[in-house]
Amino acid sequence: MKQAHTSGPWTFTDSINNKNRVTYYIGKPTTTGSATDHCVEPVGLASNSRLSLSNEECLANARLMAAAPEMLAALKGAQSALRKALPLIECPDDLTHNGTQTYCGEWLDEITEVISKATEASE
Repeated sequence: MKQAHTSGPWTFTDSINNKNRVTYYIGKPTTTGSATDHCVEPVGLASNSRLSLSNEECLANARLMAAAPEMLAALKGAQSALRKALPLIECPDDLTHNGTQTYCGEWLDEITEVISKATEASE
């Protein structure tokens, strides 16, 4: 199924400051931007408009959101690698592997759950 989210990479704008409040627009970079879209095709924003977040926390949120497409791709890669590796790992009772199969299986479950949470509407 076609992905429902805006493809990456994403970036974020420089902060837009207004009386100690900052806003960052997150989305695909564009060279046709105007003052209203701040050179990104916005998919979201990080703002402390109610002053409930510090400027630093707002910037960290913008960075995290902008990295979302790359993180999703990395998780899908890790999911694929773990699926391929698990059958090659010996029995979890084999002390030479110290429960590696169980540990990797738990990570695979967690990765699969997070990918599903992020993409459930599109996959």
